[in-house]
Amino acid sequence: MKFAHLADLHLGMIVNHVSMAEEQKHILKEIVEILVKEKPDALLIAGDVYDKAVPSVEAVNLLDDFLTDLAGHHIRTYLIAGNHDQGDRLAYGGHLLAGQGIHICGNFMGKMDHDILTDDFGEVHVWLLPYIRPSYVNRYLDEDDRVGSYQQAVARAIAMSDVDFSKRNVIVSHQFVTGAKVDPLGSEQLIVGGLDQISASVYDDFDYAALGHIHHRQQLGKNVFYAGTPLAYSFAEENQQKALGFVELKEKGMVCVYTRLLTPLHHMRTIEGYYKETLSAASEDENKEDYVRFVLHDNQEQPDAIRYLRELYPNAMRLDYDNERTRAEMILPVNTMQTMSPSDLFARFYKERNGIEMSEEQISYLKDQIDEIWNGGEQA
Repeated sequence: MKFAHLADLHLGMIVNHVSMAEEQKHILKEIVEILVKEKPDALLIAGDVYDKAVPSVEAVNLLDDFLTDLAGHHIRTYLIAGNHDQGDRLAYGGHLLAGQGIHICGNFMGKMDHDILTDDFGEVHVWLLPYIRPSYVNRYLDEDDRVGSYQQAVARAIAMSDVDFSKRNVIVSHQFVTGAKVDPLGSEQLIVGGLDQISASVYDDFDYAALGHIHHRQQLGKNVFYAGTPLAYSFAEENQQKALGFVELKEKGMVCVYTRLLTPLHHMRTIEGYYKETLSAASEDENKEDYVRFVLHDNQEQPDAIRYLRELYPNAMRLDYDNERTRAEMILPVNTMQTMSPSDLFARFYKERNGIEMSEEQISYLKDQIDEIWNGGEQA
């Protein structure tokens, strides 16, 4: 049994005020072409299909065209909602699409959605687990049996689904696994403090875990893989080679994973140096259509620099300065912020803005609000 693994399309994404629609249309077409050549038994799309819970018309049309192409080539597809998606909207028309081989799971409904495929080695069970929080699982549990963490929520959702692990099983899931490589300046939307992290061990009994959420393709644990994004969505990802993943399941315990590289319409890159040198070097640059971030070392900001640079690089996205002044203004390193809890970050912000520490009563109230937002919110 052969599966293709895709995730984090983020259709409708805007990067530095520039729409990625043209790039996304190109890469989706390329993905279909690869799928037609590779002939997988199914495509697994592990969430964050849209970039926003209420997607733009342009984003909806991109997905419509993509799913139409997949159905036209008879490519069976399993698709789940990620934390960026609104499950009900994503699954609209799902019963109709299922008749065309497009299976969409927008919300967790007490147990994982499930389908069975067969090959020469027997059954392969495909399990669909959209992004969940503890509250999504707790609504199906008695009050004294409720879970309190994301780890417990995912483990309980799996346990509630009666998976027969003596057979071959594939799970499609969208969560943040501890130990995943994440660039602090990347495009992932992560909960500060890592409250949503889970262990890769919850997926250990599956023959393959097709994950979404982290934008860098990587393996965690036994046969647990993040697909990564099909495109770079931040300059932190500019050196990543994006790819479409494939997995072949033979008899139980025999798994082969490989990739097919993806080529964007325009690459994303950073040009660094002094302003005059950057202008002079442009004449010899053969890739002026790339999405470019400029980092200038000049101590004085150059008037209208981005306007003049865009005359040479039409897809210039961003201009930053790295000099003595900007380095002195860096108060808290991003990697330090990434390890701080939400309450600690807010307390630091409060002190900087007000010049005094938060009271114990304020800290207690803040922690209650954070707990309610991240662990007790209703399913969108």
